[in-house]
Amino acid sequence: MTRRVPVLAALAAAGAVGPAAGAEAAPLLTIGVEPTEATTSQATYELLAINHGDAPAEDVIVTTTVPQHATLVEADPAGAGACTAGAAASTACSWSLGSLPAGASRTITLVYALEEAATYTIDTTASVAAANAGSDSNSDSALTRGVYAASDDAWVDDAEPTGTNHGACDELRIGGTATSAFVESDDARNALFPAGSLVHVFAAELAAHVKAPAAGATLGAHRLLASGWNEGSGSCAGAAGANSEPRAGSEPTGAASATDTAPVPAAGERVRFDVRADVDTPEERRRHAGWELRAAGGGAGTPALHSGEGPAAQVPAVTLVFTAKPPSAACIDATAEDATAGSDQAQRIEARITDGGQRVSNGSAEACNGTPMAGREVHWALIDGAAGAPDGWFSNVDGVARPLELGAGGAAGPEAAATSSDAAGRSFVDVRLAQPYAEGKNAGPQRIDVNVAEYGTLDPDHPDCRPVDTCVAENTQEDDVRRTWTPVEAPPDDRDAAGDEPGPPPGPRAPAPPAPPPPALD
Repeated sequence: MTRRVPVLAALAAAGAVGPAAGAEAAPLLTIGVEPTEATTSQATYELLAINHGDAPAEDVIVTTTVPQHATLVEADPAGAGACTAGAAASTACSWSLGSLPAGASRTITLVYALEEAATYTIDTTASVAAANAGSDSNSDSALTRGVYAASDDAWVDDAEPTGTNHGACDELRIGGTATSAFVESDDARNALFPAGSLVHVFAAELAAHVKAPAAGATLGAHRLLASGWNEGSGSCAGAAGANSEPRAGSEPTGAASATDTAPVPAAGERVRFDVRADVDTPEERRRHAGWELRAAGGGAGTPALHSGEGPAAQVPAVTLVFTAKPPSAACIDATAEDATAGSDQAQRIEARITDGGQRVSNGSAEACNGTPMAGREVHWALIDGAAGAPDGWFSNVDGVARPLELGAGGAAGPEAAATSSDAAGRSFVDVRLAQPYAEGKNAGPQRIDVNVAEYGTLDPDHPDCRPVDTCVAENTQEDDVRRTWTPVEAPPDDRDAAGDEPGPPPGPRAPAPPAPPPPALD
């Protein structure tokens, strides 16, 4: 499962790109909006402002608005004006960050209290601007808080005759070792399977109102292992069941260990179970069939919960807080756009992936807005030029050295690679030449195409343009960069000097010096 992660200052520290030849140094600001933590009652957001340019941004101001369905709990650092604890939806918030050096970032953390209402999404937008840079904005509408009522619930008692069914009953009785209740929500399961989306579940809570308490009793929620059941049509007094209806002798199978246990509170209150572990991965969500509620010890008597046939406000329900984004919600930027090195060197290309919807540019550099995405697969293709152009290969893929491979006709490889973005949304490859000293084969440009897997196979604006083609206009999931090679004289003992046959690939490039530490936040 792909997960977006809290912003790391390392992204900015590694992200500065030098100006193009003859270009005037300038700042380049982006802003990201990211929910990083959430419960069923609160959500934490981070706003990230980064200067990807090569000059300081002066008088930087970040603005946002408290979103609908939310109330501000706290802001770090504190916002200006009415942006204080308790600020209601639509309250404007702003922060004056002063000067933001080239390559530096600033993070603003916001904690919101969430409404306990029906299903809704949180739509939030932030903007960043500076005295010497234009405004950039970014939005996020992926966070959903949903309340999904049970679609099926029933209780059974193994001490009763086979075939007894209590489906159409306004209560769920749970007691001793003989009685169990079953709860399922089709709407909750469907909400976690939006077509083609990448889902991350922050919180999942199963809750039911207590109808008849039992002092000291504890209940456990056990994930169901069998799907395809329904609550049946039996009355509270019991009736014969059929097919997949829960009944004595034929019940859904629950996991032996409880996902969570909870004490039975007083009548009218809710018993709550944390069931996030049961819907945390795509596989768990695919197999989800609901929960079995069992007695977990303590107390005397048989507690009862309101069922789906009970009062509307007291039916069992699942509350989910999650994000869902389509794979296309990604922006990739490969740096540097153009670079030159000697033919015996390795040239590194770094790609950065964010959840932003656009690239921004100051004329000398470009960057993706949004926040880093971890675990996204990146595809690389090295496009060698015409005959006589440099023959290159990927010698290092995300830190793993690759040997030179010679294919048909002696062409160097590998010329394709796949990597995965790290916690800061980055991945990289190194490119080398197969014959770094062979005249006619060690000079000139090469093009490298980079795109986000699961998307970018076609440019939606130019359907005939594929990743390996030179496109009129790239989309945000694809980027082309160029590497140029200048001839380097061969050492006297290198047998490749005359170009008769390929010599061994040069040794690895000396490691780059460590990135400077990120600037301290005010």
